[in-house]
Amino acid sequence: INTQANGPGTIYEIVFNDGFNSTYSFQHPPPNVIAHEFPANSCGATSTFDGTTYYNSFSVTMNTINACGQATSGIAPIIVSEMPEADFEMSDTVVCVNTPVFFFNASQNGTNVTGGINVGMAGCDTLADVIWTFTPLANVDLLSGDLGTVFTTPIGSQWFPGTELIELSFSEPGTYAISLMVRNNPQCGVDTITKTICVLPELVADFSLPDESACAPYIFSPQNLSNSVDCENANRFEWTVTRSNPQSCPYGGNPGYQFMNGTDANSFEPVIHFTSPGIYQIQLINSLELEVPGVLCQGDTIVKTLLIKDIPFITLDSMAICEGSSYTLEPVNSECYADNGLVYNWNFAPSSASIASSDLPNPTLSYSSMGLFTYSVTVTNECGQITQNAPIFVEEGISVQAFGPLTDCISSPMPLNGVISGGVTTGTWSADLAGGVFMPSPNSSNPYFSFPDGFTGDITFTLSSDSSANGCPPALIDLVVNVNSTIFANAG
Repeated sequence: INTQANGPGTIYEIVFNDGFNSTYSFQHPPPNVIAHEFPANSCGATSTFDGTTYYNSFSVTMNTINACGQATSGIAPIIVSEMPEADFEMSDTVVCVNTPVFFFNASQNGTNVTGGINVGMAGCDTLADVIWTFTPLANVDLLSGDLGTVFTTPIGSQWFPGTELIELSFSEPGTYAISLMVRNNPQCGVDTITKTICVLPELVADFSLPDESACAPYIFSPQNLSNSVDCENANRFEWTVTRSNPQSCPYGGNPGYQFMNGTDANSFEPVIHFTSPGIYQIQLINSLELEVPGVLCQGDTIVKTLLIKDIPFITLDSMAICEGSSYTLEPVNSECYADNGLVYNWNFAPSSASIASSDLPNPTLSYSSMGLFTYSVTVTNECGQITQNAPIFVEEGISVQAFGPLTDCISSPMPLNGVISGGVTTGTWSADLAGGVFMPSPNSSNPYFSFPDGFTGDITFTLSSDSSANGCPPALIDLVVNVNSTIFANAG
């Protein structure tokens, strides 16, 4: 303001017609510079100065008053645009890798004002250009939309604006900064806002299995190898143990395990005490405490198998067998998941037992004398051994003897003698020759046999015992006799 020609007592009134009663009054001398901030844009305002009307503009008028009179000066048009206020929204602030995320412009675009003396040339618009940027630049995929580009030239920057909505995905975990730049009138400058998004890794469940098999009791202390997360979230671990017992090993029972040392199914690295043999499926689920978008962060599951072995199982039954008969032992047993099979050691001493081998699972034996005996077996695997014993009662076996002439003539009945002992004394005679007769009957111990007429040759007699009340099987014996024809002597 040039006021050098004015003297003391001069008053200066400066009026801005921005609608907010912006009037400043100064005594001479006034300040060289007057700063005024327009609180709003000039869209819709009309200013008249020196007889000229200006549209979409403000004006400033200075009235200078002293004793000599009043003078008026001013400036018009003053066109005021309003710069944007940058802002944007995003569909999620925490996501999983490779998950689409939408970012959309939510800025206050401000107002770009054009003014002048021609109302048709004056205008106001609320359009603004946007540019999207992000850091770091790597591992970000643009799925849809346009980021926009800024070119710097000697006369300023040239914008090729992006779209209001963009869609991004992030292939690596970490924190990414997303920035939005907004401008309308280049003279008003650019407003920028930056927000961050945290990207979680794909969840992976894994744990170490120190031993694939072990003998009960066994303490299992896995190392949790699952990946961890950030982004103000946390892992949630869930351990599940399932037992099956296909070999029906009878030791212990379900569930066959328990957590110990203060750990439980949700511990990071639990301690599990296995007490029962079987096949255990150990499952670990790695999930998140707070759910986030993305299929790769919905939880991962891994299952590993642990074989718990035990000492062998075997039961021996009390038995009653017959003297002289052969029996094959078939005890109820279980390997209880042994890797190398079972080792048997049978013991029948002291007794008259005869056994081919004492290390067979199912040995065959016989006793040559009756009585009450004890038999036992020791079965061993890599987890230890077990010994079981049981009584065995040897019943008297049936004995059959048959006597008669080795040769005979058919001229007279042939005598037979039979002796049956061992729980039964009766039996039946039979012959492989039809037409002969036992007298008085085939059930007689000492019958006579009458041959059919004209028979000569060998005949086989069989003496079969009846069944014994003690359950021992019947016995039989054969007697072969050669029959000759009658010899006639001619004395004359």
